[in-house]
Amino acid sequence: MSLKTITTTALLIFTVLTMSAQNSESVLKVRGEAVLKAVPEILNVTIPIQEKARTYEACTNQLTATFNALHEALVKAGIDEKKIFSNRLSITEDYNYQDRTRILIGYIGSITLSMELEHTEKNLNMLMSTLNDERFNFGYDVSFSLSEKQKDALREAAIKQAVEDAKTKAATLAEALNVRLLEIKEVNFEYSDGGNDILAMQKSMRFEANMSDGGNDIKLNPQEQEIRKSVGVIWRIAK
Repeated sequence: MSLKTITTTALLIFTVLTMSAQNSESVLKVRGEAVLKAVPEILNVTIPIQEKARTYEACTNQLTATFNALHEALVKAGIDEKKIFSNRLSITEDYNYQDRTRILIGYIGSITLSMELEHTEKNLNMLMSTLNDERFNFGYDVSFSLSEKQKDALREAAIKQAVEDAKTKAATLAEALNVRLLEIKEVNFEYSDGGNDILAMQKSMRFEANMSDGGNDIKLNPQEQEIRKSVGVIWRIAK
């Protein structure tokens, strides 16, 4: 290799190294996090209705009559009709086995009635008093969820708190490392969980029944649900 070639190669390597050094920068990456909690405002109720009959027509008629009766009773008790929904309607054949032979004995009809109500003692006791009617001897499921208003408020507050958390962490690290924070280079929202709120529902709830007046007033106190937010912030730093 000639001296000219060696010199040219050395200059090229030096130029690349110089450009890399000039383009490199020191940064500080921080993740800010926030977890906020609130007692849910929404009472979710699911009531599975089931009827059996020998014929398809009778099963359908009985199921329809029972659903309509429950719907009417709930509205009469004071529950807003617009809050009552129906879904999962099905009519299936009912079989029994005799001497290893499958025999059709009738039909099973089912439909699910669901409601999304404001969580108040009034709504809860209207519901319970209606279901205490012997005509509606169904099982039911009660759960709780955050309202959209709660979610929006918690989400906004959590984002702000996550940013403040990132700023506090960055300032602490900068002081410990003896560096200065410059301008923000990059911000990544939902740095850790891909953009989804994490709603962790507490499964336990406190139950109280007041029967002093001969009635059955019920009070459910659901535990808090939480929403998490995170934000990644990258600062340029200097000595």
